[in-house]
Amino acid sequence: AKDIESLNNANIVVSNGLDFEEGLEETLENAKTAGVNVFMAGDYITVRELSGEEHDHGAFDPHLWLSPATMLEMLPELSEAIGAAIGADLSVQLETLSAELTALDAEIQEIIGGVKCELVSGHDEMGYFADRYGCEVIGAVIPSLSTTSEASAGELADLKAEVETHDVKAVFTGLGTSPDVAEQLATELGVKAVTLSTHFMDGAANYQAFMLRMVNQIAEALG
Repeated sequence: AKDIESLNNANIVVSNGLDFEEGLEETLENAKTAGVNVFMAGDYITVRELSGEEHDHGAFDPHLWLSPATMLEMLPELSEAIGAAIGADLSVQLETLSAELTALDAEIQEIIGGVKCELVSGHDEMGYFADRYGCEVIGAVIPSLSTTSEASAGELADLKAEVETHDVKAVFTGLGTSPDVAEQLATELGVKAVTLSTHFMDGAANYQAFMLRMVNQIAEALG
């Protein structure tokens, strides 16, 4: 109750959007009703549309934070919204952070450019990353955008065939993927199972460190 009260009294609430906040939709709507400015990042980016596919999250990919270039798209609007909410000019901070994210994007490009980047992930989460850095998503252990889904035996069999066809070197798993399923699939295919932190900082000092840790894990596993 205190958390909801704090939310409803906030100057601004920043959310991912694109149906990512499962279970919090009503809470966010209540905050809007209370007069709080709810900034949804997904409203200010080039959204990956998934028309023709059925996913728990709907027709749009919410995993926008896995591409710094996508984060850069919404940064000016976010800076303006926060600045208006707290009564401050954040133009200097915007310039600094934009430069940092641009440099991060270039560093990731350089790292990933050195490997054949074919990805099998825990669930369907690597789309923005793959689109930006020239990777191909071969498949996912859980073929859904949602971490609450489960894979069928048939889907796992199809994924196994794709992995064999493409001679994929590693299966990348993380939040929402059964470690047992990932390890079993990796063992059957003779590839590595690598755990990535894609949804939480897990000790990383900042966003840049979070992204570079993930990118270096991918490059090392595929190199």
